[in-house]
Amino acid sequence: MNEILDLEKIKTAIRAFSKERDWDKFHSPKNVATALSIESSELLEMFLWTNENDSKELMNNEGKAIQIKTESTCCSSLKGKTMP
Repeated sequence: MNEILDLEKIKTAIRAFSKERDWDKFHSPKNVATALSIESSELLEMFLWTNENDSKELMNNEGKAIQIKTESTCCSSLKGKTMP
């Protein structure tokens, strides 16, 4: 991978994207928990039916590594949401 993904930049972009659309008002405990479950499932799906070695090898595939990092960032950004 030629470019290193900066997770902080991605988190900042996600927060800005959400703020521009005034989505924070939808971040109730139920909605955040539901979204976290869905995003976690999308992350887990990438590892379905792989063994330990295959799961580690996915990170050597640039496309899969970007997907994994993106889903991980989505999960991370949800866990930091402040809820009313």
